[in-house]
Formats: sequence, C-alpha cells, structure tokens
Amino acid sequence: MVHFDIVTVFPDIIENYCNTSIIGRARKAEKVNISVHDLRSWTADKHRTVDDRVFGGGAGMLLKVAPLYKAIQALSEKSVAKGLTPRVVATVASGELFNQHKAELMASSTDVNYILLCGHYEGFDARVYEWVHEELTIGPYILTGGELPALIVIDSVTRLIPGVLGNSFSAQEETTFMPDQDGIAVLGEHPQFTSPAVFNFVDNNGTEQTRVVPEVLRSGNHKKIAEENQKQRSKSRLAL
Repeated sequence: MVHFDIVTVFPDIIENYCNTSIIGRARKAEKVNISVHDLRSWTADKHRTVDDRVFGGGAGMLLKVAPLYKAIQALSEKSVAKGLTPRVVATVASGELFNQHKAELMASSTDVNYILLCGHYEGFDARVYEWVHEELTIGPYILTGGELPALIVIDSVTRLIPGVLGNSFSAQEETTFMPDQDGIAVLGEHPQFTSPAVFNFVDNNGTEQTRVVPEVLRSGNHKKIAEENQKQRSKSRLAL
C-alpha cells in the first residue's frame, strides 16, 4: 500500500476529490492510504492562527513555522510507529518538476509515508524547509495554494498502483514520457474510438459529413490492431 498524509488549511478540497472515482475506490479497497489533516489542529491559540505577516515587509501572509513543525513531527512519529519511513514533501512553485518517472517511483515506495505540505498564501516560513526532504512543483506557474499540486501527485501515483485500474494494461498503454538532453520526448496515445462505428453529422456549412472508425480497429485481428496503434502513436517535444 502507498501512504500519504496531507497537511492543508483546506482539508475539504482534498477529501472531496479523494473520495470519488478511481481514488475513492482505491481507498476503499485499501490500495492507497490517504489521511488528510487540518493544519489548524496544531495551533495553540483560540483563533487557530496558521499565518502571519512577513518580517521585513512584503505583500501577503506566510504559513507559520510552529504548527507546521508540530504537524511534521507528529506525522513523522506516527509513520515510524507503523514501520514506515517518513518523507516530507512541500509543494512549491520553485521545486523539482513532478513527472511520470517520479510518480512511478512513489507508486512503488510502499515502505514510505509521504507527508505532503500544501502551501498557501505567500507560502511557508523558510525555517520549515529544515524538515522538508523534497520540494515538488507541477509547472512553471503560480497557484493560489498547494492543494491542486498535492492532488495531482496523489492522482498520478494512485492510478499506477497494481489493481487500482480496472484494466491492468490501461496505465501501460497511455502517454509515456522519455527525458532527453533537449527536453521531454512525448510518445503520445494512439487515436481511440468507441461506438458508433459510423458517425454522421452536418458541419457549419450545412454539408453532411461522415466519420468512420478505421476498419483495422474493427477487424478483431489483435496483432494488426497493435501494429496500427503503435504506428499511430505520435512524437512531440515538451521543453523543460
């Protein structure tokens, strides 16, 4: 089983997503363990304050070091008690780019408990990084908070866990990413079709049109279908 602890100031965002569809079923089947924690649980004041103004001035508010430290320590201790190695991961815009290779590594790390810290406001008090093992980003842009990156990590990793997807070949046949010196060579998915085999429609010019599923895909010849699908998989490049 893959283990996640998510620390956030908006736990409902994480819970609502992780209780639906494939991830929800994976949780019920105990293929993945996802525990969501409200950072406010580790505050000491009556207002449950998790943020404060920045020393030296500057716009916005920072997440305070004390509740984050307490959360990391508490969840790390629980991880060790369960025989797991705690690994604290912060979702930050300046972190290492999360990719498919990283997802595969995490999906196979059943002896690790990933403690994901969701940033918000202007981010974390810099002292928090003393207890962070890894910083991840999902792309070169700024988001309101770290909840979406955390969900992307969970989603990407969970679907790779054996037994999560209904068809064991689904994850293998999808888009693959091959890093090289110029960027990432993307071996895309082949075109896929479902019923009806023949689709008729009228275009914007009022002309009747027909689109038909390629005959080879309807032939039942699995060897020819596999060859056709491989031929159709296109290559493009995504710059890093």
